[in-house]
Amino acid sequence: MMMKLAIMLLAFATSSTAIFGAYDPTQRVRSLFQESETLIAQDKHSLARSMLNAVVMSPYLSAKQRAHAFYTRGYSFQSEAFYLSAVHDYSRALEFDSNNSSALAALAGMYAHCEGVICDPVRAFRYALKAARGGNKQGKLLVGTALLYGKGTSQNTSKAQYWLKEAAVSDNHADAFTHYALTFRSPYAEEPDPQTALLWYQKAESTRDENATLAIAYMHRDGEFGSKSTEKAVERFTQLATAGNADAQVALAHIHLTDERNFLDLNAAMHWYSEAAKQNTESAFTGLGYMYEHGIGVSPDPSKATEWYRKGAKLGYVSNQLKLGLLQYRSAMTEEEAQQALVWLRSAAAQENPRALNAIAWIYATSRYASLRKSLESIQLATHANELLGSHTTLDTLAAAYAENGNYDKAITLQKSILSDPTLNPDSHADYTDRLETYLEKKPWRE
Repeated sequence: MMMKLAIMLLAFATSSTAIFGAYDPTQRVRSLFQESETLIAQDKHSLARSMLNAVVMSPYLSAKQRAHAFYTRGYSFQSEAFYLSAVHDYSRALEFDSNNSSALAALAGMYAHCEGVICDPVRAFRYALKAARGGNKQGKLLVGTALLYGKGTSQNTSKAQYWLKEAAVSDNHADAFTHYALTFRSPYAEEPDPQTALLWYQKAESTRDENATLAIAYMHRDGEFGSKSTEKAVERFTQLATAGNADAQVALAHIHLTDERNFLDLNAAMHWYSEAAKQNTESAFTGLGYMYEHGIGVSPDPSKATEWYRKGAKLGYVSNQLKLGLLQYRSAMTEEEAQQALVWLRSAAAQENPRALNAIAWIYATSRYASLRKSLESIQLATHANELLGSHTTLDTLAAAYAENGNYDKAITLQKSILSDPTLNPDSHADYTDRLETYLEKKPWRE
């Protein structure tokens, strides 16, 4: 009986091998991996990961193959914004192959953009540099941009241009074209080459990169090709603005607001600022607030100006916090309202905005409310603002701060230095003179 059973099993094994072929687990893992890559390309990530779950655990993979499998699953997670899982898998990939350039570049991007991890530009640069040296085109791009903008490493335009050229020219990496173009423009290039920049922007435009079209428009607007061409700038800005690009909408609104020679159109300015505001654009809130505050194209309406500034301020936009704080302080009727204005100014100052620092220093030195006057803090803030900005306005505030502190000699010296400056706007001369005369009388300035 046992002999018959053995013969039957042998016969079955022989026949199944003849029909299906010998079972090859390595080939099966390879097949699963290929199927998962196809599914990822089709955006069927959940199904792809169910296959990759088996692949990454397979005992039939080499270390480098396992690293690639973890990277692929990490890519799938990242594609669906499951960032923590993506970071985990990319890190696992490096455990099996520390030179896996794809995982290195992916982690560099995540540390640069705070995806699933705390932002760490230095760590991002280190990962990117190792990936770039391993030939990864995304790593080259990340290293190039980090060097160009000084993120996570010292700014170095020549090294940035080397890596961006590697990505753009050698690897034809479309995402590198606009950054490479920028290396030929001021202030990054010691000798700007706008025509070469234009060639790379046009190459980027051919890939439908809106940033390239935007950059060319700015170059025409600012005269980087030798002479300003608002017409050519408006042509590109309008193209992008109509397609919903918020930066172009703001730029176009500003031209319609300020270009009195050819494009002054306050209704158009209001329209494009309003369109950009729908996308929570900082400059749009500032523009709308400014138009309502000063009655440009509309009747002056401080409440609507406040409303627009407040929308941006709540989103953390420093320019809107500054505008809101100043508007509220100027219109404050009580000490409590003045204190509320200071809340927004302090928020802007916390972001090292020199005008906000200067505004607070001015209030601390000159407020009609005794409880708001703080002479020592005023001197500190005014000094810092002057270091950052260095203008007649900041010197004027510093003089007021010293006067509030009782140091009239210092206040007089600073005020005289402003009045002796040949670049001083004549319209401001009377105000600065009034304050000088007050300090000569040994009196602090009051609003």
